Amino acid sequence: MAGLLIAVGLCEGLFGKAYGGTQRDLFTCAVQDPDGSLVIAGYTGTADVLVVKVNPSGTPLWAKTFAGPGLDYAHAITRTSDGGYAIAGHTTGIGNKDFLVLKLGPDGSLEWAKAYGTSNEEEYPCSIIQTPEGGYAVTGSAYLSTHYDAILFKLHPDGSLEWAKDFGDADHGDGPCDMIMTPDGGFVLVTYATSYPNSEFRLLKLSSDGSLQWGNAYWGASPTLILPPYSKQRIRVSSSRETFTGIPVGS
Repeated sequence: MAGLLIAVGLCEGLFGKAYGGTQRDLFTCAVQDPDGSLVIAGYTGTADVLVVKVNPSGTPLWAKTFAGPGLDYAHAITRTSDGGYAIAGHTTGIGNKDFLVLKLGPDGSLEWAKAYGTSNEEEYPCSIIQTPEGGYAVTGSAYLSTHYDAILFKLHPDGSLEWAKDFGDADHGDGPCDMIMTPDGGFVLVTYATSYPNSEFRLLKLSSDGSLQWGNAYWGASPTLILPPYSKQRIRVSSSRETFTGIPVGS
């Protein structure tokens, strides 16, 4: 079997299971349900989105594949307020490489799928969250001729585009790696420098409409994710070498 072997640690213990078909399937992201089940997403060896739900012991409950006209990949997943799931990925079905978002029901059935982007840019997502009113925020990167910019776009609950923002300049590229919502309805993005000679990451504080409120740079580490909020005003950022605790994000 050329599928993927997964070892997952849960409160109940550890399991290792193999899922997939005869080709090289890859899982890239997962989310846990309140009952301990896992929903794992990735893509098949033929480049279709693959989503598998397993119970706390690792026994598959259902598996779904979603195939468009091009190559389709899943990169991030979140659980939604209706018990379903939202997945962010990329597709080659309408252009070069465009953002792809799928909304699934609790049983894995497809409710809608939409692509976003332009035909001449390469775009990759890294994080998706559901916002309080039922919409979605997706962050990722877009290659703009010479460098990557961080991208954040906001969707209505039906997947229609509400707004999109990019952050970067011609001299310094930025690639996002995580985001959270803040108590004021805005967002914090953590991005890494793609063109600086030294290792750096930036925190970008955005308002609820995506406007940049401030940005701060931190030297000496490559970030990986934002950890659960330290308080309502401070966060922790995990990097490849250390954890930065108590970074202020607002008053």
